[in-house]
Amino acid sequence: MNFFYFLFILFGTSLTTSAIAKLEPQKCCRNEKNLIEKNRCAKNDAGKSPPIILKCEEKYILNPTEMNEDYYNVTEDARLYIADMDSYLMSSEYCLVNMQEEDGPDIYEIAIVCFPPYENFDIPKISHEIKGILIFTSAIFLFLTLYIYYRLPELRETQDKVTIFTVFCLMTFMIFLGCLQIYVPFNTNFDFCLFLSFPTYFFTISYFAWLNCVIANVWKIIIMRKWKIKESRWYILNHVYAWTFAITMTTIVAYKHVLKPSLGVTSCWFHQNHDQWILVYLPISIMLSINVVLSVWSSIHLNNPNYTLDTIRVLRKKCILYLKLFLLGGFTWIFEVLSYTFNDHSPSAWVWIIIDSLNCLHGVLVFCVLILWRQRIRKELANQKILGFTCPSHWADINNDEQICLENEGKGKYDLVVKALK
Repeated sequence: MNFFYFLFILFGTSLTTSAIAKLEPQKCCRNEKNLIEKNRCAKNDAGKSPPIILKCEEKYILNPTEMNEDYYNVTEDARLYIADMDSYLMSSEYCLVNMQEEDGPDIYEIAIVCFPPYENFDIPKISHEIKGILIFTSAIFLFLTLYIYYRLPELRETQDKVTIFTVFCLMTFMIFLGCLQIYVPFNTNFDFCLFLSFPTYFFTISYFAWLNCVIANVWKIIIMRKWKIKESRWYILNHVYAWTFAITMTTIVAYKHVLKPSLGVTSCWFHQNHDQWILVYLPISIMLSINVVLSVWSSIHLNNPNYTLDTIRVLRKKCILYLKLFLLGGFTWIFEVLSYTFNDHSPSAWVWIIIDSLNCLHGVLVFCVLILWRQRIRKELANQKILGFTCPSHWADINNDEQICLENEGKGKYDLVVKALK
């Protein structure tokens, strides 16, 4: 009798032990330290880096050490409670793993979490696909803008050339951003992430630097019109500023990445919020602030008593045109910062999906401002074929508000206002 009683206790103890074991949270790696390096488990004795055990299509990281919003807690029944989303995940939907600081011995725990199933939570997958399509659509419209500028020999003033480089940088940025958008971080090769990240950053900074040049040219025409400098030299100065600033910032990012990897660690963009604020948001915010100062300065001086009414009218049109271009870049950037700040853990919030979609259509809006809504361009395009499409003939009757008729002065039918001010 005692023997059967002993077996019963032993069997019950084994069941209890098994139940307790099942309540342990899942580890992401099978190595001794449960350590992760560059989105894969640390190398084993065979020198190989096995993939993470967690099986799901898309994953994201919760790192409370670096972001307070990522705070989580493992319950007694091995569920993961995510405080920011006020939700629980089953043990099969997440795993825990250790991550080591690149520049120190400190090791801290992070959670790798599966996105909810698409049949119940399909917005992340759809939003990724839609945003990728919209971004490439923007790139196509920007290419069309460049093509039209190339087709029209009249668009060869310094301001037009600067605008061309601004659009080119935005188009290239959109192409790389589209490539980044369609790759989920944990399904992306680390080296390919770096290959995309650096040019994306370079052309991001280049775009806003050239946008600085666009507004600076408007400022020069209105405020510094008596400045004795050759247009060719001024044009070269624009190149020196824009490319030097972009190359310098990219070099700083590359140097910092060599010292402490910041790109492609947990995604194809910056790993830490601090890096993103200092290396992306801060320089771009400074450039946009400079644009605001130059725009306000130029607007105040539009009513200069030394200008004729026609000159003021044309200058105002030109100022408004490029102010729209600047505002597009400024507003989309503000929305990007707001989306980044408030949308990190709300992928299903429709308001942010709509705002992100508008940001992705930046190139389409630029096409409308520089081509479709611009009287001078439509007048020049009348009856011309653009990629098989014949522009309406009635566009030839459109009044050209950007130019002054100087026919009686022997300067040709349409001379740019910048020439009239010389």
